[in-house]
Amino acid sequence: MDSRMYPFMLIVLLLTGLFIFINTQTFQSITGYAPPGGGGGGGGKGAISISASPELSSGVRWDVVVLPASDLSAIGNNGALATLYYVEIQTDKSTKVDLYVRANGDLISGADIIPLANERFNYDKLDTVPSATRYVLTTNFADNKIGLSLRNKDRIYLKFYLDAHGGQNVGTYANQVEFKAVLTGQAP
Repeated sequence: MDSRMYPFMLIVLLLTGLFIFINTQTFQSITGYAPPGGGGGGGGKGAISISASPELSSGVRWDVVVLPASDLSAIGNNGALATLYYVEIQTDKSTKVDLYVRANGDLISGADIIPLANERFNYDKLDTVPSATRYVLTTNFADNKIGLSLRNKDRIYLKFYLDAHGGQNVGTYANQVEFKAVLTGQAP
């Protein structure tokens, strides 16, 4: 092979490798859409995405080992330290959103059930969630607004609590929570 071809072949190989590298990267997609003039503060189109922490994505869990239990802290609450449960908002432009949460239903441990009415939560923009106010969690987004006029990269931190009565069986109880972000001022 002619030695003058080596630089050309090297350039072709580098460009091919760069093309393959770019096309195999995974990019986080932004989901949601804010219509033009929809009150998001951007005056135009805006996308909304919600990311839950890995611990929150896998569900909220309690190890119920002593009964009765009152105000039992969920496993990811982490005591007085930073909670492992959080949600982050991603938006484009200057879109502002309100954030809502709901539960998927009662807490389950095998065949045993603790009614959702026994679950409470609190939230804050601080990761230690210092607020002592506990809110009843329901299956309706409209009942559970946890963020107002949130912007890109804002985080809401949550802690969950459970009451379990003496007639309940011990076990690891869990349920899932879901989040919904809408343009500020709109209903969920």
